[in-house]
Amino acid sequence: MIYANDIEKVVRDFCAAKKSEVKTTFKMDERIINDSLQAHEKSKKKQRAGLQPNIRSIIMKSPITKIAAAAVIIVGVALSITVIDKLTPKVYAFGQTLEAMQGKQSFHIQTYFQNRRKDEFWAEYDENGKVIRYRQEERQGYYGPYVTLWENDIRTTYHPDGIKMISRIGNTEPELEEFDPETAAKEIYEHVAAGRAIMEIQKPSPYAGLITINVTRKDRPLRQVLLVDPNTKLVTRIDNYWDREFHKGIELLEYNQIIDANMFSPEFPEGTITIDQVSQEVGLAQGDMSNEEAACETVRQALEAWSADDYARAGKLFGGAPPELLTERYSNLQPISIISIGRPVPVQNIKPVFRVKCTYEVEHDGQVKTVSPTFTVPAVDGQPGRWYVGWWIMHTDLEVDAQDRIVKGPIIPGERVGDYTLDMSKDDVLKSLGKPHSISYGSEEYSLQNLPRKYYMSFGGGISFLIVDGSVKGIGVNEPFYKFTNGLGVGDSEQSIIQAFGDDFYINKDLSDLKDYLIYRDKGLTFEIHKENRTVIEINVSRSD
Repeated sequence: MIYANDIEKVVRDFCAAKKSEVKTTFKMDERIINDSLQAHEKSKKKQRAGLQPNIRSIIMKSPITKIAAAAVIIVGVALSITVIDKLTPKVYAFGQTLEAMQGKQSFHIQTYFQNRRKDEFWAEYDENGKVIRYRQEERQGYYGPYVTLWENDIRTTYHPDGIKMISRIGNTEPELEEFDPETAAKEIYEHVAAGRAIMEIQKPSPYAGLITINVTRKDRPLRQVLLVDPNTKLVTRIDNYWDREFHKGIELLEYNQIIDANMFSPEFPEGTITIDQVSQEVGLAQGDMSNEEAACETVRQALEAWSADDYARAGKLFGGAPPELLTERYSNLQPISIISIGRPVPVQNIKPVFRVKCTYEVEHDGQVKTVSPTFTVPAVDGQPGRWYVGWWIMHTDLEVDAQDRIVKGPIIPGERVGDYTLDMSKDDVLKSLGKPHSISYGSEEYSLQNLPRKYYMSFGGGISFLIVDGSVKGIGVNEPFYKFTNGLGVGDSEQSIIQAFGDDFYINKDLSDLKDYLIYRDKGLTFEIHKENRTVIEINVSRSD
């Protein structure tokens, strides 16, 4: 094993001692390593021929400076022990990977979150390294993936329930940077060069034939594992581990290969409903209102227009929705009388988004019922200062949810969520909820015909089940559809949870800067807490210890 930091430190210290202005860079490191090995090989040949080696004369024939050449001698001594014996017959330096990944034209990657497959990306770039277009497929589940396309400042998002939204968004670089393997490799090198990380390079494993690089950050509890193809020198996978609680990964499937143009085509199934935010002005102007006030007022005006059958205005307030979305898809939720507009709750997102719970009356089969749906209210992309009501209605307090058929009910710690109890059979869950959106465990995905011993089944409406040997061992909810008997649920504050359930808890810090875990082991409860606004984003129920 060789520490890249050690090579750089040797050269840096030597140059400093000689008051040289030679700078250590990955290209200089690579030249030093290669020249050292060449000198080493030549000296071995002369030794075998009975001649005395003259490393100085060999190295001074190379084009690098005398100062750098002297450093080669020092590094070469170490390399003759470390690199040749513990790496490969042909030396590898991380600079070769950076060079191989320069001139990015396209990539195709698979991302991972907590060791599960997450998103798949295809992206193309111009000669200046600017993204031309990309495709993203998210959360492959029973109903198919969510698809996002971007090109010429137009983003098209297709949802597998048959709704497509087009919006205007300019610079997409920030959205792709964390998934860009070239950028990730450069950032790792910069941290190593600046002394913020230690890099260890191991020889290729005999079963996979890949070079393994371990990078340990000094300034944070982050460990990164890179796999490198020894032939192409390309990074094939990068896994980031924050302590033992959080994992994100990138697998490089193709690099600088021609991508089929059909991958970027915005053609979707016949009958898809289109929400257009490009050809028209949509939403409500914020004016002098605060973000929270604008979110509530947007919902209020959207419901009033919908109630009055003003579908032109309601459609614009619903983000450019056509009439059929309100008259057909959500006809069962058309209000006849508004009772209340709830307080807005911020949602973790890269742009301002709120959830607003409302209560109003609807008419079903000639009967008036009260419902309490929660609407999402985001800022309009490409139209600054405007807000709209999202067409995706998160849940509703009807006796049975119209979209996902999930029955409303209480959360009972250590026992059940609604009608779903711990230790109930998998078959009973399927009878009640139908086919799950996804079945997975770790990075593997499964079908109902091919189930392992332990897996997660996720359903619409934000409920999921941990199944072990055919029975429910854990239930999770990430929408405020189910609540405790005290009225608390997803979206409530961490402080309100502590006040209600007491101080006998411990917090497991998630070092990903996304969430923490508030755990009541004796109650069989785990609350996932948003790191910034300290609200509950998921509740997990299991047997108490």
